[in-house]
Amino acid sequence: MKRSRFVDRVLHNADIRTQDDRLPRATAVAIGEGRILAVGQDHEILPLQNPDTSVEDMEGRLILPGFMDSHFHFDQWAIGLQLPDLSRARDFDQAMSLVAAQAERTVPGGWVVGLGFNEGDWKNRRIPDRHDLDRITPYHPVLVWRCDLHLAVANTRALELAGVT
Repeated sequence: MKRSRFVDRVLHNADIRTQDDRLPRATAVAIGEGRILAVGQDHEILPLQNPDTSVEDMEGRLILPGFMDSHFHFDQWAIGLQLPDLSRARDFDQAMSLVAAQAERTVPGGWVVGLGFNEGDWKNRRIPDRHDLDRITPYHPVLVWRCDLHLAVANTRALELAGVT
């Protein structure tokens, strides 16, 4: 890459893990107009700067690509570590079996919560409904979350406790 007036910022002396097999590790990155223009070693990237470029010594700090997500449900993810992982289910029946197993381990009347089902991965692509969850356990309130956390299904007992009739 030629020297450019568009290189706004250079980060160098970094430990960059690119996630690209062609160049798995690098030490510098050139950024211009909000985009990564070049990634490489200090001796390749530093010459790209211009008089207006901000040059930052990263002092060996780690840079990882793609670890910025403006829509990450961190709190729900952390809670989910303690819940049955429905993402492992290969089909609808296996997902319901995981919920049933959790119900068996839960004190009577205690909440049963499952996280991460993805009907898109299942052959029948069926989303559970409250009747499916009622068949598993009518005595526990049950709530299961889809993998994107934008859909949850509750059984009748859970809906009653929420005042939904």
